[in-house]
Amino acid sequence: MKYQTIVKFTVLLMLPLLMTGCFEDHASQFHLDDANQVEWAPPNRATSSLTYTANLDADQTDPKTVSLEVQLIGAQSGSDRTVGVEVSETDADEGTHFELTSSDVVIPANSNSGIAEVQILAENIENGESFSVTLELQEGTELGVATNMKDLLLTVEKEEEEIE
Repeated sequence: MKYQTIVKFTVLLMLPLLMTGCFEDHASQFHLDDANQVEWAPPNRATSSLTYTANLDADQTDPKTVSLEVQLIGAQSGSDRTVGVEVSETDADEGTHFELTSSDVVIPANSNSGIAEVQILAENIENGESFSVTLELQEGTELGVATNMKDLLLTVEKEEEEIE
């Protein structure tokens, strides 16, 4: 009988410990209310790679607009928020071979994403020519940038002229 009382008493003492635990509260790490960051959305969700290749036809002279998604990490807001985007590296001439449509990306109110646009100036690119542009997200007044998802590599390739 004394043994049963000790077991019951032990269970009653252990039960609150099992219910609350003695570990750090990790749930707060997964609340995104205060994250307020952005990252590039992978152009190809199947690979999750932050690379995009824009292909131009041989002899194409019309500009091509490439739209790249910037996604929010965290809670939506009731107002528009912006982050910057700039060219961090390229082996082409900005203004001759390509142009950023804007140096800001707007995440509209109550939205999870915004669009950065790059216009490829095909008339200034020779057949068979290719170049790369690394686009880097820059912090805005209300939004930070996820460190390991801030750079996107855009490659532009123009087809060779077909020989008949």
